[in-house]
Amino acid sequence: MPPVSPQGSRGGLVAAVVVFTIWSVAATIFAIYQTVALSKSEETRTTMVLRNKEIYSNTTSDEYRAMLDELHNGSNPDLDDHTVLGDAIYHMDQLSKAIDGSRASTTNPSGSIDDAHQALTDASNKLKGLNIPQDADLVTAINALVDFADTQQTSAATASAQETESANKAVAQITADASTIKQLQDNIDDLKAQMAKQQDMVQDASKIYGGDITGYQQQVDQEIAKYNETLHDMQTQLDGKDKELASAQSDLKKAMQKLDAHRPDPKIPIMRATDGQILSVASLDVVYIDVGAQNHVVPGMTFEVYDAKQGVPADAAGTDDENLPTGLGSIEVEQVDQLTSQCRITKLQPAQHIEQGDVIANLVYDKNTKYNFVVYGKFDLSQSGRPNDNDTAKIKALVTQWGGAVQRDIDVDTDFVVMGMEPKVDAFTDDELQDPFNVVTKRNEEQALKDYNAQIDKARELGIPIVNQNRFLYLVGYFDSAQR
Repeated sequence: MPPVSPQGSRGGLVAAVVVFTIWSVAATIFAIYQTVALSKSEETRTTMVLRNKEIYSNTTSDEYRAMLDELHNGSNPDLDDHTVLGDAIYHMDQLSKAIDGSRASTTNPSGSIDDAHQALTDASNKLKGLNIPQDADLVTAINALVDFADTQQTSAATASAQETESANKAVAQITADASTIKQLQDNIDDLKAQMAKQQDMVQDASKIYGGDITGYQQQVDQEIAKYNETLHDMQTQLDGKDKELASAQSDLKKAMQKLDAHRPDPKIPIMRATDGQILSVASLDVVYIDVGAQNHVVPGMTFEVYDAKQGVPADAAGTDDENLPTGLGSIEVEQVDQLTSQCRITKLQPAQHIEQGDVIANLVYDKNTKYNFVVYGKFDLSQSGRPNDNDTAKIKALVTQWGGAVQRDIDVDTDFVVMGMEPKVDAFTDDELQDPFNVVTKRNEEQALKDYNAQIDKARELGIPIVNQNRFLYLVGYFDSAQR
């Protein structure tokens, strides 16, 4: 081997340095390239991890594992080429189709939910009584619909049964009515047959007695003519009687007007007339009056004593118990002389005393005139609240005993009317009026009150003074004696 020259060695060294430098640069460039590639790969891996986290948020959940099992076990051929995400999209599409059918869209699955809620809302609005909460799930809503349908079906069955029962009753009623109608029709047919038979008999009688019937008809016509003539005469007489009646009523009216001029005023003259006076006061309970046997005074007669200046109150008449005509006291005749009588004081009003000159009055008694009385109704002399017919008889007996006359009815000759207690009408309830006895009782009570008021109206129409029981007893001085 030839020796190496220094020149050759230096050239080789330079070549080696150049080669090493090129190799170093190349290595550096390769290293830089690998570093960049590795960085891009790491970035790509990081991006894929993030995307997987977005898609598979929880890969440990039971739902995720169920999807993997379904993909791996091949139980559903439709999922052979699917990923887990594809499996989720597949099931979402199936669920949407189950909710709203052909309108389902995997691009907008919330639309199926909106359709379901809208359908439930429409069902609640259309079906009265079906209340489905807005946030109810489909299973709950379907169960509610089933329950509602079952209730409606039960109600419909009940209504149908009731309608069937009503229809059966209607059929039964129609059958009964048809039977009744048939019976009536049979009766009508029988009556028609009887009428036809009667008509035949009449026709036969007409053929046999035709001539006699004609004669009878003529006689009847003559009798009718006579009756018409008589009726005309009676009508003429009636017209004359009407004229006479009108004339008599006119005369009666004039007579009543004349009589009214002499009739006592119902409020002042005769009601305030006195019958005598106190001659002397013998003791605390004995007085003497200036009328006796010559004036038709009898033992037992009573008088009311009034102040000499005031006399009998002006409002002595009336049918109420307000402002009764009470005087100083009441006296009863014990002994009768020819011109005077001794009396016992039976009552003395509080803080009052009887003096000489005080006047006495008894509505029934009059030494010159005999008054006519009508006593009507029932009286309660003992003030027990139970009027009776016996007290009515007692009032009538006092009138006749003291010189008056009792009439049955009110007329122009009546001077005074004494009215008993006003009849009461019980206030029966509707239930009580279901009893026929109560109905009759109420009718009788109403009629009694009507008759009572009619008597008052008639007396007022004729201008006759009316007094009730208590006023009458005070005006004759018998108020306290009546209660003993």
